[in-house]
Amino acid sequence: MEETKKNEETGNKSACAAENAAENKCFEDIAEKDAAEKTGIQNAADKEDVIRCFIKVDAARQREIQKNLYRVFLGACIVGAAGLLAYIVLGTFIEEPWVNALLAFAVPFGVGLVFTIVMKNNEKNLADQALENFYEFGETEFTVETRKAGVFFAKSALKYSDLKKVRQMNGHYLLYANAASAFAVKAEDLSGEDRNKLIKRLCREGVKGAEKLK
Repeated sequence: MEETKKNEETGNKSACAAENAAENKCFEDIAEKDAAEKTGIQNAADKEDVIRCFIKVDAARQREIQKNLYRVFLGACIVGAAGLLAYIVLGTFIEEPWVNALLAFAVPFGVGLVFTIVMKNNEKNLADQALENFYEFGETEFTVETRKAGVFFAKSALKYSDLKKVRQMNGHYLLYANAASAFAVKAEDLSGEDRNKLIKRLCREGVKGAEKLK
């Protein structure tokens, strides 16, 4: 009777040991599968040759990109103000119809003034938000992860073929997602090799203006 009991206990232990071995083997297989998947993902990323860069979206950067527009609107303000001043001075001494034509200078003055104020307000808003963009440029698309004060804020993914156009302005590549807004990448933040790769990818996808990038 005792011998039978011992045999049963031995059999149970053997069964438990076999079950544990099977579970361990299962866990090992799962771990190997996960490692293989991660390796595959990494290899795919390496094979794709992703180009990465970072840009601070601050007032100084915005001013640098739009400095030509500042000059245009500031010039409009100055010209308009000069014309209106001439109207006031000449209108005091001369009563001729042509003097009234100087009132037309109110248009460039008003337009220049409004847009200058709007751009200054945009700069202030950018300074308050402390935004940063992290770019990853793949073979056919790119992603932009935006962080606000160091905290994840938003993420966008776009195919190059969906871009409306690209242009180079004041040392930046402007990638237009639509007619009104663009993602800005400073050319100097990319190595010469990465710049060439990005331009080739944009040209290959038929993005308007890509052939003019340097």
